[in-house]
Amino acid sequence: MKNLLFLFLLLVPVASAIDCSKTMHADLCEQVMSSDAASDEKEWLVTELIQDRRNSPNHEFVYDWNTKVDTFLPPEGITKYSSGFIKDSWLKLLAVMPSFLENDTLYVNDTGELLSAYNHRIEIPPDYRSPGYPQTKDGDCATYYHLVEHTAVFDAFNNHAYLGSSHLVNYTANCDAEFSGRYDILLRTDIDHWKWNKYCCAKNKKGKCTKYCYTCKFSYTQHKVDNVTVTDKIGTKHFKQNMTASFSLLDQYENTSKGKLKAGNFSSLHLEFAESNFTEYNYVYTLNRSIPLHNILTVKAEKLNRKSARNLNFIGNETYIMTLKNTSNCTITLQDHFSTKNLPCNLTAPEPDAVIETDKTSYDDNETIHVTMMPDKEFNLTYAGKNYTASGSINLKAEYPHNRISIFQKGKEISKVIQVKDKQPWNVLLSVTMFGGLNYILVGIVRKTWGGLL
Repeated sequence: MKNLLFLFLLLVPVASAIDCSKTMHADLCEQVMSSDAASDEKEWLVTELIQDRRNSPNHEFVYDWNTKVDTFLPPEGITKYSSGFIKDSWLKLLAVMPSFLENDTLYVNDTGELLSAYNHRIEIPPDYRSPGYPQTKDGDCATYYHLVEHTAVFDAFNNHAYLGSSHLVNYTANCDAEFSGRYDILLRTDIDHWKWNKYCCAKNKKGKCTKYCYTCKFSYTQHKVDNVTVTDKIGTKHFKQNMTASFSLLDQYENTSKGKLKAGNFSSLHLEFAESNFTEYNYVYTLNRSIPLHNILTVKAEKLNRKSARNLNFIGNETYIMTLKNTSNCTITLQDHFSTKNLPCNLTAPEPDAVIETDKTSYDDNETIHVTMMPDKEFNLTYAGKNYTASGSINLKAEYPHNRISIFQKGKEISKVIQVKDKQPWNVLLSVTMFGGLNYILVGIVRKTWGGLL
């Protein structure tokens, strides 16, 4: 490919310098820029080289390219306006930078620059003087032109707010914006008109004119005013989104870590570890070329999701569960169409789930319950309608009929169910047993005493 390109360059007849280091094919770009190609052909070739799809927008290259165009040269096919001595007036808003195209809609950032091109010609006729009577031009034997005033003012606006009057002006935007330009040319010219003046140049003795001559004499001054106004505009949408991302550990066992990655509103995401990484792209970027002759470049964004990972496993979409060996040196880098955002990872070891245990599962009423809680930290504990604060362990008195002991971790209730026996049924049973025994003894006595009678 390089050889074919070089042979082609030899066939074409030098352009402003382009920073080739900002292109995808710096070596080929250097060949183009050092060739003997004509400026427009050289620019065309370089733009073709930089059409490769990229994972991030190259706004720097676009700015470098666009700001090198000649803003006094009219684009091909542009409409020109003339009035009087004002000729070929034109105006073109070339580019808003940085910006990107998506589905034929131009999006702009909070701040940037507007690039415009404009020009016109003044064509005042040359002075005229007749070589002699009766020759005239437009009825004048002489015409003299005097330039009195010539102004050409360009004004740029953003939603009717004035931005500046130069080819490159700064702007700020916090909503959808219509960029507009107005180019006003004013020309005042004084035109002196001279006319043939007839006079008697010979008389006879009687004083009668026998010959008439003509002299070119000032007649009047015409105050000519010409003006032309040319306008142009570009409609844009304001791009604003909040990139978010977080990575936190869920579990660690032996030499393996499990974590959760959650991210949104990004064009590209890079999760980096010491020995592994995860990357997700939601867009590809190309360069759109427009406005022939100037070949203005604009970043073009197209949706295309791609994911890749090295030395880690992941499942999910938007929210990912990841398993990897080494979580050290963790960083998150997010990019959207205009900016980059770096975020830290949360590598704090996850707190193990709370566990509550008792020394037995069944207790008599008022018996001591020995409660153990893990991990060894302070917990809020409830039992039998009473609240306690304890760490490690605590002794409680069993109360019938309360059978649930609970502790709380991060708003979650962890409970242990026990059995508490009621004393009352045993008392009744004992009373019934004693009553039955006494009756048995009494009956035996009666039978011995009164047996004969019965």
